[in-house]
Amino acid sequence: MAEPPHTGTQRDRKPATRMARALASPGGVLIILPALVIAAGVSVLLLGRSATRETAETMARHQLVAQASAVEHDVAFSLEQSAPVLATMKTLADVAMPIPDALTRLHDAMLKRPGVYNATIAFPVGATWGAYFDDDGHLRVLESSVGPGGTRVNYEVKNGQLVEIKRLPNTYDPRTRPYYETAVKEGKRTWLPPRVFSSSGKTGLTVTEPVFGRDNKLEAVISIDYDVAELSTFLHNAPNE
Repeated sequence: MAEPPHTGTQRDRKPATRMARALASPGGVLIILPALVIAAGVSVLLLGRSATRETAETMARHQLVAQASAVEHDVAFSLEQSAPVLATMKTLADVAMPIPDALTRLHDAMLKRPGVYNATIAFPVGATWGAYFDDDGHLRVLESSVGPGGTRVNYEVKNGQLVEIKRLPNTYDPRTRPYYETAVKEGKRTWLPPRVFSSSGKTGLTVTEPVFGRDNKLEAVISIDYDVAELSTFLHNAPNE
């Protein structure tokens, strides 16, 4: 009796059966197991690289934010040094005050102020009192007057006393300077745009403020100059907390 003809399904099962048996054999296991290990390793590696990259990017962002915050803090700290100096200068904005007292107090107010290199009290009569750092980094004070016989006298402060260093004819009139004109025009504390100071060649910032008497009469204009280079040095050396 003839055997029934083989169907397609029956023919297809033999290769599949042989493959299943081959994979289930000890030899098949030896082939499959390393392949699975390699596949798992590749997956872990790819996932690890992705996680590492994301972690690195996250850490970099956090570091940049932290650094930006630190710089912002240092800049704000340095620029805020003008507030107590300006407050002291307001108390000195009296042309009738004895000059030695005014200049020694202005000198003391300027000490240990990062980036601050010049402070000026200018009066409507054209007289000026100031404190500044010279080219050698020494803190000096000065007084000047304008008009016929106008002079500028530079001093150093030793043991609370003024010691004259130099006396020169003076042609500097603060009333014609941008910081004075801006303070009078704005009528309030104002920051000027960055500029190069003509007297020193330094690049810096200036904060200026008018001082009015009880009758709203202008008593003086006070100003502070910041040296950008000194600010940069302070920011570079400032400890990050």
